[in-house]
Amino acid sequence: MGQYAELKYQRPYELVEECVKDQDFVSKYGTDINGTNLTWSIVGSFRGKLLLPSNDFILMSLIEDKALLQMSVSETEAVNDAPYNILLMIKKYAPEDYEEYIQIASTAVLFWVKYPEQTNSALEYYKNNFNNLPQWVNDFFSQYMDVDEETFETLWAEEIDKHINDADIADVIKTIIAQNINPE
Repeated sequence: MGQYAELKYQRPYELVEECVKDQDFVSKYGTDINGTNLTWSIVGSFRGKLLLPSNDFILMSLIEDKALLQMSVSETEAVNDAPYNILLMIKKYAPEDYEEYIQIASTAVLFWVKYPEQTNSALEYYKNNFNNLPQWVNDFFSQYMDVDEETFETLWAEEIDKHINDADIADVIKTIIAQNINPE
């Protein structure tokens, strides 16, 4: 917890620093790295990652899962309280992957900024695709829907690992993630 306390008030502006290199982002949000751009960047990365190619999307998800599986309960709650905390947790628990994560996340942000209609269409598509998930997903949710969140996350990561080479795994994960993204 001590290391998190040290990081708690450090906002990881690397994502914004990457995004302000793009003129479309600057036109929409400006260049104030210490302003509200960080939160909007992260919101954008959550939405824009639905447009990422499967390999980048899966890599981004695996890095997030790697960090999430190592977090304490209070850290997990902190991630939910403020979106930039996921960057702090990746920096803390997956530092070797942080730079690559920032690169992929900034691409996702820029997809969201440059292609808002496609992003919203993808979100709608994946939200509506929930009933078409493979049977193994339905079986998993049925079996583990009553366990605590930490156990569920661990078991889900293990289950994803078993299916990581499935041709449709990126669509499966995008569909599940989309259920937690509110439409604009």
